[in-house]
Amino acid sequence: MTTAIRRAPFRVALAACIAAAAAGSVLSVAALAIAGVAALDPWWWASLVAAALAGAFAAAWVVRRAFGRRLALLAELLDRRVERSGFLDRVPDLGDDEVGQIARSLNALLARITTLQGDVIDRSRELEATQRALELAEELAQKQRELEQRLRERALLFEVLRESTSSHDLDRVLRMLVERIGPALRASRLAVLLRDDDGRYEVRAAHGFEPSPIGERLARPSGGPLAIDRGMMLVPDVSRAPDAVGFWDALPASGSFATIPISHGGDEIGLLVITRSAADPLGDVEARYLEAVADQAALAIHNAQLIARLEALSTHDELTGLPNRRLFWRRVSRALARAERYSHSLSVLAVDVDHFKSLNDRCGHAAGDEALRAIAVALTDEIREVDTAARVGGEELWVLLPETDEQGAAEVAEKLRARIAALDVTGADGQPLGHLSVSIGVATRLPGEAARALLDRADGALYVAKRAGRDRVESVPPAA
Repeated sequence: MTTAIRRAPFRVALAACIAAAAAGSVLSVAALAIAGVAALDPWWWASLVAAALAGAFAAAWVVRRAFGRRLALLAELLDRRVERSGFLDRVPDLGDDEVGQIARSLNALLARITTLQGDVIDRSRELEATQRALELAEELAQKQRELEQRLRERALLFEVLRESTSSHDLDRVLRMLVERIGPALRASRLAVLLRDDDGRYEVRAAHGFEPSPIGERLARPSGGPLAIDRGMMLVPDVSRAPDAVGFWDALPASGSFATIPISHGGDEIGLLVITRSAADPLGDVEARYLEAVADQAALAIHNAQLIARLEALSTHDELTGLPNRRLFWRRVSRALARAERYSHSLSVLAVDVDHFKSLNDRCGHAAGDEALRAIAVALTDEIREVDTAARVGGEELWVLLPETDEQGAAEVAEKLRARIAALDVTGADGQPLGHLSVSIGVATRLPGEAARALLDRADGALYVAKRAGRDRVESVPPAA
């Protein structure tokens, strides 16, 4: 643009030169015509041409002086604005003519552009501030949702704790745990596994499994390089580490997976096993929450097991593990009521260890305890699950045989006597009969007979066996 404008004065000057030369020629011809002279002196022609050219150059200089510099200045300022996109500089005053008017109009345009540019900057800043405010609002909403989720999770933990302290039913507590925690954590599967005495893990509660795996016994998963803090294992993508779920066929081969130890007093007593879909993988936050769940589960399990042990101590003999007199009486009463209602047979055995005091005196109470424990094992092995063998005091034991008549009861008693006689325990060969032995009395229920009367008849049969020489089975006829 600058080059084009700068050429304009030269074009104006050139036009002026041509115009002047033409004017000079016209004037010359006119002068000749007026004077009627046929020819003029060459010097006159030269002077005339020189004067015309001088006038033309003078006119060009005036045009250039009057317009060229100011137009060049305008062009230079416009070029700088285009190159730098800056509109703060202004054109100086170039006079009151048309060029000056152009300069003033240009300055007004620059001022307007500057104002618009400022407005654009302000709007951009406002837009950035609004966008940032929206981002902060979204972040705040996300944090609020996370906080609400954490509060719900803590409320669930409180429910688990309350349930575990108010209920002594361990399976009920564990079932409540998986049914509440599973949906809250969007788990596709959640299970509680408890460790048994041989080191395997039994499924005691489960959510999301089909069919139910309750009762399955599994080996403990080996975390290896996948194990993290305190034995916990977290696998965000099972498809990349399929061996992690190889210990249990019921677990999916995709999604995320974690196992969290349930520990009490430094000992691992169980595991929490959880899976979630690939679209919603488990993360560190869920893993840490599950650690808190595992701690509550550990308390619930420990409390339930402690209560179970206390109940067992109140109803079972500590030395042999057999039911004690209280539990035996309870079971006899229930069995008699059922037998009376359905007209079923029912028998009891009164068992007494022969010459037990002699064994204690010769070999000490440790040998006597060993003999009692061995007898308890023999009784438990030989009777059915529906039967009950109990230690009711000292060397005296009773056996309850529901739906068993007198002949069947006598056969069971004989099997027990023979089994005990074959026991190899400390001091058995020094007993008066040369081996450990028991005497057994058998009694079968009479219609309408009370528990005390039935047991008294069994005791009577036992004393008959004792008087007959011990190491034998005796049945007292109903008439007796």
